[in-house]
Amino acid sequence: DAPPLEPRRFELVGVDDGSPEPIEIDARRHRVAVTLVRQENAGPGAARNTAFAHCRAPLVLILNDDAVPSPGLFAGHVAVHAERAARGEEPAAVLGTFRFTEEARRHPFVQVLEDSDLLFDFPGLKHGELHPWTFFWTCNISLPLAALKRAGGFDAVLFREAIVEDVELGYRLERLGWQVLHRADLECEHDHVIDCAAYFRRMVRLGVNLARMHAKH
Repeated sequence: DAPPLEPRRFELVGVDDGSPEPIEIDARRHRVAVTLVRQENAGPGAARNTAFAHCRAPLVLILNDDAVPSPGLFAGHVAVHAERAARGEEPAAVLGTFRFTEEARRHPFVQVLEDSDLLFDFPGLKHGELHPWTFFWTCNISLPLAALKRAGGFDAVLFREAIVEDVELGYRLERLGWQVLHRADLECEHDHVIDCAAYFRRMVRLGVNLARMHAKH
């Protein structure tokens, strides 16, 4: 695992998407530059578009709100992009891992999700290889801010939910020449317990939003 990135080399941009109790952060207590923006509830795509508008760094790492990054995650993503640029390799978004936390894996249904393609098909990914837009998952993925802006960011009008909004952006990015590079050594944990009922509700919304994507494209 790479050593942690020096605080002066990155910034944290968070968006409070209309939470009932406004989030408060005292930026002076942190060694890194912290920007917190609050907006009326509009969904994850809109929140991330808002974050992009406040980013100053050229490289963006997108994490879910239930993501627990490893100490060297930021440095690892930066290093992979630097290595690819030095070798003159084709553009690629860099996707790390998103395994459930040990606590979450104590639940039997989470164990099923972890070892299958029912939620994220991490078993189908190959370390160090390029993959198509269907693997553009914004749980632990990095790419240049310029590419996100060129693609138009997330479609926050058609996709207000935390499902399909990411792969739809990945589809548009692929049409601009971007693929997804998987790096299993860029570790981030998924701190979320999903039960059967929640999973089946998610599958219904998956069908609805895939239909919206099909109609759009």
